[in-house]
Amino acid sequence: MDLRGQLAELIKSRPPLFYLGTHQLRRAREEIVAAAAETGVEVCIYSTGTGSLTAGNKTETTDPLGVLEAIRKRTNQSFFRRDQVVWVLEYFHLLLREADPLVIGRLRDLIEFGRFLDTVVIVGPPNFALPPELADIPILRVGPPGQEEIREALNFKMGPDEKERAVQACRGLKAGEIENLVAMCLVRHGAVQAEALENLRGEWLEARAGEILVFEKPKVDFSLIGGLAPLKRWLMVREEVLQHPEAAGKAGLTPPRGILLTGVPGCGKSLMAQALGEEWGLPLLRLDPGRIYASGLGESEGRIRAALQIAVQSAPCIIWIDELEKAFSRTDPRTDGGVSNRILGALLHFLQERPAPVFLVATANDPSSLPPEFIRKGRWDEVFFIDLPGPEERDEIMGIILQGRSPALKPDKQWIALTEGFSGAEIRQAFEDAGYEAFHTKKPCSSFGLVKAIRETRPLYRLFPEEIDRIRSWGRYHARLANPPGQSSERPIKSRTVRLRPKGGNIGNF
Repeated sequence: MDLRGQLAELIKSRPPLFYLGTHQLRRAREEIVAAAAETGVEVCIYSTGTGSLTAGNKTETTDPLGVLEAIRKRTNQSFFRRDQVVWVLEYFHLLLREADPLVIGRLRDLIEFGRFLDTVVIVGPPNFALPPELADIPILRVGPPGQEEIREALNFKMGPDEKERAVQACRGLKAGEIENLVAMCLVRHGAVQAEALENLRGEWLEARAGEILVFEKPKVDFSLIGGLAPLKRWLMVREEVLQHPEAAGKAGLTPPRGILLTGVPGCGKSLMAQALGEEWGLPLLRLDPGRIYASGLGESEGRIRAALQIAVQSAPCIIWIDELEKAFSRTDPRTDGGVSNRILGALLHFLQERPAPVFLVATANDPSSLPPEFIRKGRWDEVFFIDLPGPEERDEIMGIILQGRSPALKPDKQWIALTEGFSGAEIRQAFEDAGYEAFHTKKPCSSFGLVKAIRETRPLYRLFPEEIDRIRSWGRYHARLANPPGQSSERPIKSRTVRLRPKGGNIGNF
């Protein structure tokens, strides 16, 4: 049900008082007046800022206690009348913040003795905490405009495809913010353009992201990542549902929640998270776990809740948490007063009950250190494991690296054989080393130079074979493989014993 329908329903039920949470004062006034007109109800609007009470064509000046007295007199008369009046008290919450006993007492009297008579609506910010004396009144919070409302607002000459892009760029924004973006677009470009709106939305998100969330501008997509075809297809299938939640809802589908990417370090987990933002064309907000914790009591929990609230306001969007285990691994509550557990609880609740199309993608090098409730189904749509790349994936990775460097060179069987057990990052670094050497000697990069650089590279698999085996063994048994069947590294897993925690250190410390 849209906002007008919810307001009409509330007005018909005649509650003596309810709270409308929104920063969009003009929209709230327009919707209340329209909903009241549908039900044949008179509206009186009191502006706390100007002290003016408007009823139809008549306006008078009064103070807050004066308007409450007018409501009380009208309520007493309503015992003998059937007509209803909706009293709109704009930004009346400023008086409630001061906890004025006369104001709160008179509002409480309306609740107790004005039921099924007139209706009072207090309009204020959506995050305002009502005093305990008014804790039992209905609360209605105004969400952002829907896609149809945005299309009506963007009544400019554009092609169908560009119009759809413009609508997507404005999703999740308030009506006033959309108007500001359109006005800025007209000033900068003389016309409303989808690309300009997308750039302006990016600027808006960057300003709103705050201390914990970082607005990322990825420059990589799936075409620049070799291998991982099953993971790419899984994400592509779910893109349309996230982009068009209203149409998906009519089909009985809910927006995807998110994925947890685990795997061997350097195999492309973070790169996939970045590419997802570019591939889907959605804002990518990176949540930095290192900035969550603060010294003040309750400050850390407040920071994570504020960051998640910004993400909800920015929906549809993607939240990326890199190296999840660094901030949300198992801890003893006696060591930090239970702060880590409360932060974990806030994130788990968001994963389970997120109120907006926010897709969360997290990466973890050592998922065995995470609490079991973090990995279970319902929190994530899927847990993927990215293994060391197989021969065909290594061939694809090398081809992508050579495209912008040495297009004359082509991957050959010797390179593929020598890089057995290499991660994608280690292959790229070997090619980087060969490029540096060629630049130093003023000679073109050659196959001989690449082979030499590959032979001199010491991959993690050789440096820490037991740790890499443990991670691969966990992934094979606990997660869905992101590599094509039979295309992960041929290097066998020596030990199939899966320990919950490594004996010596954490692979995430590499």
